[in-house]
Amino acid sequence: MDFVPLISPQLKLMDAALFTNEPLGLRERLLATPLAQRFELDAEHHRLFINFEGLMIDAASDITDIERLLSALLTPVVSRDEDRVAVVVNYDNFNILPALIDDYSAMVQRLAARFYGQVTRYGTGGFLKARLEAK
Repeated sequence: MDFVPLISPQLKLMDAALFTNEPLGLRERLLATPLAQRFELDAEHHRLFINFEGLMIDAASDITDIERLLSALLTPVVSRDEDRVAVVVNYDNFNILPALIDDYSAMVQRLAARFYGQVTRYGTGGFLKARLEAK
C-alpha cells in the first residue's frame, strides 16, 4: 500500500473458530451469557431491554439474582412514578422449572410495581408470557 491504513485501537480479532470446519457451539455461547450482561438500560430514554433468550431458571437463587441486579440497576434511575422505565423482555427459548414459576411471577410483579411503567414481552413460548401478562 502507498499509505498506512487507520486501524481502530478497539478493533478485535475475529474468533479463529469461524475459519475451521468444527462446530461453533453457538448454543453454548448464547447460554453462557452472564446474567449481568442480559440487561441494557437506556437511562436517558427510560428504557430497559432484558435479554432472557436461552436462559434457564433452575434454582430459586437465579430469581433472587435477577431481582437483585435489576433493583441495583434501576434504583438510581427510578425515584418517582414519572421516572418508571418502559421494559422490553426477550423470552425466546427461555426455560424455567415449573416449581419456580410462582416465585418468578411474584418477583416480576415486585419489580413492575416498583420500577416498570409498561412491559412488552415476546418469545417463542406463550405460556409464561401469557401468565405474566395476566397478573
